[in-house]
Amino acid sequence: MKKLRILLFLLVVPLLWSSVRARAEADWIIDRIEMTGVRMFTPIELEGVIELATGEVLDRAKVVRSDEALRELYRSHGYEQVSIQSRISRVKNDRGRLESVLAFEVTEGLPTRITDIRLICEGLENPDEDSVWRKLQRDLRSRIGLISSDIYDSERISETKRILQEYLATQEYVGSRLFEVRKSSPQGFEGLVRDPKTPWVLLELHIDLGEKVSFGFRGNVAFTLGRLNALVDEQRLLGLGKDYVGSLKTKVEELYRSEGFAHAEVKTYTFENHEKHERRVTYEISEGARVHLASLTFEGNSIFISSELKTQFFKSASGLLQQGFFVEKDIQKAAELLVETLKFKGYLSAKLVTLSHQFSSAGQNTVIYLYEGDQTRVGGVRLKGFSVIGLDEVMPILGLAQEEPLNLFAFNEGIEALKGYYRSRGYLGIQILNEGSEGVVVYSDENRRADIHLEVSEGPQFRVSRIELEGLGKTRESVVLRELLLHPGEVVSEPAVIESESRLRRLGIFSNVNIRLVDDAEVADRKIVKIFLLEGSPGLLSGGPGYRNDFGYRLFGQVSYSNLFGRNHTISLSTTVNRRVTGFHFVEYQAQVAYVYPWFFGRELLLRPAVSATGTQFFRFDATKLNASVALEKRFLQQPNVTGVLTYSVERVRQFNAQASEDNQELMIGAITPSLRFDTRDNPLSPTKGWMGTLSFELAAPALLSQHDPYPVAYYRVQGRLDHLHPLIWGSSLYLSYRGGFERSNAVDSPIPLIKQFALGGAGSLRGYREQELNVQDRSIRGTASYSNYRAQLDVSLGGALKLGPFIDAANLLVDNASPQKFLFNSML
Repeated sequence: MKKLRILLFLLVVPLLWSSVRARAEADWIIDRIEMTGVRMFTPIELEGVIELATGEVLDRAKVVRSDEALRELYRSHGYEQVSIQSRISRVKNDRGRLESVLAFEVTEGLPTRITDIRLICEGLENPDEDSVWRKLQRDLRSRIGLISSDIYDSERISETKRILQEYLATQEYVGSRLFEVRKSSPQGFEGLVRDPKTPWVLLELHIDLGEKVSFGFRGNVAFTLGRLNALVDEQRLLGLGKDYVGSLKTKVEELYRSEGFAHAEVKTYTFENHEKHERRVTYEISEGARVHLASLTFEGNSIFISSELKTQFFKSASGLLQQGFFVEKDIQKAAELLVETLKFKGYLSAKLVTLSHQFSSAGQNTVIYLYEGDQTRVGGVRLKGFSVIGLDEVMPILGLAQEEPLNLFAFNEGIEALKGYYRSRGYLGIQILNEGSEGVVVYSDENRRADIHLEVSEGPQFRVSRIELEGLGKTRESVVLRELLLHPGEVVSEPAVIESESRLRRLGIFSNVNIRLVDDAEVADRKIVKIFLLEGSPGLLSGGPGYRNDFGYRLFGQVSYSNLFGRNHTISLSTTVNRRVTGFHFVEYQAQVAYVYPWFFGRELLLRPAVSATGTQFFRFDATKLNASVALEKRFLQQPNVTGVLTYSVERVRQFNAQASEDNQELMIGAITPSLRFDTRDNPLSPTKGWMGTLSFELAAPALLSQHDPYPVAYYRVQGRLDHLHPLIWGSSLYLSYRGGFERSNAVDSPIPLIKQFALGGAGSLRGYREQELNVQDRSIRGTASYSNYRAQLDVSLGGALKLGPFIDAANLLVDNASPQKFLFNSML
């Protein structure tokens, strides 16, 4: 009996102990996650497969899944011998406090490598004797991104298969299939120093070519052969099924109908070439004429008059419908958008009943049957749990106004805006407790009245406890911290988190940035800001040849480093050399060494010193110039982007080959130039809408180190520019620009240097004229000169980034003009 009790004790106590420990671990908050033995992946790459994060409650199931996900990540990249051990423990940190640490111990092992890659064509009895396959095999091999001794990486193999599949599609093969067969290889690659434990595999890529099919078209006028072939290529890449003849016929008909050719018909003819194992499919197209939308009427409407509905219908209609052509799909879409508009106005029961089409000799007659329903208006609004903001502030955020029509779409967006309002003020745990329930909107009076009920749990207002950085190598912590809009003790604002992450990305020295907020276990309403960084390559080396019809043959190069001393300082060297084909005087050049010092004197101020040397052929003279400058740049506003720049420069200029002998001289010009620019465009590289403007004032004087003898160089120049992009239909836009300038000599009998005189012509001012072809460089400007340049351009989208841009340019260039009217509108010189 005694032995039985001892045996029971030995069995039960471990079970009870494991149960108590499991319950205790279930209450653990993970303070730190550690990875040991990892060489293949970065912390940010591993973060994507680990389901747990610091600050979360320990979940054994998530640990197991994370463990398996890590194994799968390694295996998919060829490390099939990987082993992973996970454990949770409590350890003391540097401050002596116990922390819960989840550790993953990784033993990567040796990767599986590829001995050889073979291409095997299915369905050919003697592939080595087939000339078509031999040539195709050579082309396919040249596109394989793997070589012998490479790691057996599943992702790279999948990418290789995709590339080969796409190439077969471009070679007119339909229904081709490709799959891999992996075979173990007893011997490794002889060119590699082998470890006897390294696993090797032989990779076979089996290819079923399918059918070689070419397509042709007859009778097409509205669409070019290139457009129809592009449709075929698009379907090839997507994958043509067994019924590819019929599916392509349908696609061609849909293309014609989408452009208003409602009566277009397509017939197919198939020709077989048994000797070459090829098939030719020809589509004969009867286009017919474009069908006009003869009439559009509405039925079922009792609240809105037909003319009002028709106006709203065409506001959201496609361009072809607005031009009066019939496109059935576009009519369906515009009618559905019309119903959505009715719902915006509070007619929540509105729906599209049916569409009816009747053809006549005049064109298409369309009848749209609608059901409007009753209008729903906002009744009472009851709020519960709100203490941070009151009803008067909540109503505009939610898009509500009492006794006004209820717009459910705006209301749903308003709920998200309300959450954003709270999160922007540090209430990160904001919850709308009854969100998604039927009690939020309660209808009465036969759905003509809607009462709104919202219940929230605001939670605490979180503040920053501390900031922790991970992943820094060369970069100093101060570079990261100064860009943050989050500081210890301040409220954690969600917009500040997003903007801080954007600012760090804009530095250009990190390939990945991730900011996470983690609960501070010591203080309930504090968040630890953890910033995970991955440094990118800060160096840049580029160059190449080129040709321009005005500048001739060109060579350019650039080398830069953007993280000097780990402080995000940038140093760069750029050079350009060109030789004109016509009017050659000498080889022109431009070289510049520049330095960028961000946060100058610890302030958000950019310092840009630079030294440059140039040799340029102008229209009526030539010049070389050595320039030293320093600029201070400060951004005053983010939205809109308003930036100020103050530049001081000293130039040593040599003018030669001028028409007047007195202009062949050396000059010293010292000038200071304050400037201001603003930008509201949607994209600085490829804008489609918005404004952009610049204004600068350049002052040169002996006091600024300009020369005194043989005559003083003293002048001022004011230049400005204002651009506007207005979006139009079908991805097109209208570009309007005005550019103008005014300059005056400030010294008696002292001309403005030729190199500083205004001149027009070329791609930057007056297109259709050569660079600086419109000038006054044969005159001595001792008074004033001015210019105005107007530009208008219509950018018509031809697909993607390709655009057609017809333009009109106009300009004038005046000397000693005192009339503002002539300055703006005088005939061009």
